[in-house]
Amino acid sequence: MQKLQLLCLSLLVLGCVLDVHGGNNVLDCCLGTKNTPIPRRIVKEYRLQLLQDGCDIPAAVFTTTKGKRLCAPPQAPWVLRLQEMLDARGHPSLGDHLVHMEETLGRLLPQGSHSSLMGFSLAQARHQGK
Repeated sequence: MQKLQLLCLSLLVLGCVLDVHGGNNVLDCCLGTKNTPIPRRIVKEYRLQLLQDGCDIPAAVFTTTKGKRLCAPPQAPWVLRLQEMLDARGHPSLGDHLVHMEETLGRLLPQGSHSSLMGFSLAQARHQGK
């Protein structure tokens, strides 16, 4: 019975991770990026698109206040500055969502079991959130 509960909980966590991450299927991936700076006043949040997500190119994906997604080169200096500004303003990134999930699982599951379900540690998630 405990194995069934653990399996159900694992599937729930996996669903949450995919939901938080956006599921990154082909329709979610940026196919190209633009190096035109985006005004910070129109940006609500961002996430990073990675090759290991199944996308063809890495990108910083900024979501505007009107819900549009704008793709930018992740290593461009203006992109890094914009990400830092958003992080300083308290806008959540994927790493922040993962840290919250890890903390929630820590309260619900026996000590240590939630780290193996997530596949990485809280420290790694915090590092990704910066």
